[in-house]
Amino acid sequence: DAQTLSVDVPKIVVNAEQIKSAEQIIANIAGGEASKPWVLLNPNASDMLPLRKWPTERFMELGKKFLGENSTCTLILTGAPSEKGSCEQIQKEFSSSRVISLAGHTTLVELMVIYSLSDLLITNDSGPGHFASMTNLKTIVMFGPEIPQLFVPLGENVHAIWKNLICSPCVN
Repeated sequence: DAQTLSVDVPKIVVNAEQIKSAEQIIANIAGGEASKPWVLLNPNASDMLPLRKWPTERFMELGKKFLGENSTCTLILTGAPSEKGSCEQIQKEFSSSRVISLAGHTTLVELMVIYSLSDLLITNDSGPGHFASMTNLKTIVMFGPEIPQLFVPLGENVHAIWKNLICSPCVN
């Protein structure tokens, strides 16, 4: 008889000052107010496990679909400070003022506030999916070699897409 594990995911609480500050960070990087909806793309994962990365070209294709199908959507690229250069390169390749890169421009707390203000996060199997589960942000986490049954972020707004590799769970 299998038991279902029930876990209450802690939620962050943000205040008006944090919201104003996060909106200012976005406005400064965007060169003005960034129109909604805000769709966050986290195209990177640790270089330690490249098999966990969905190809950058696919993130580009997906981002172009969002931009093409929603005339007010702002794509926000996220990543660690070490991913700043790659995210800025991706941003340039979009050639759109509706694409900005936050990689390396926020603290973790500021990023969590931005998560709470955003509409959707699409990420590889990495930390951002877990951080986002502490907000109400709708999140899509793409799994390659790992299995979502073990590693999916907890929370009701998380949807996992799994490649179901024959070796799963595997990292090589």
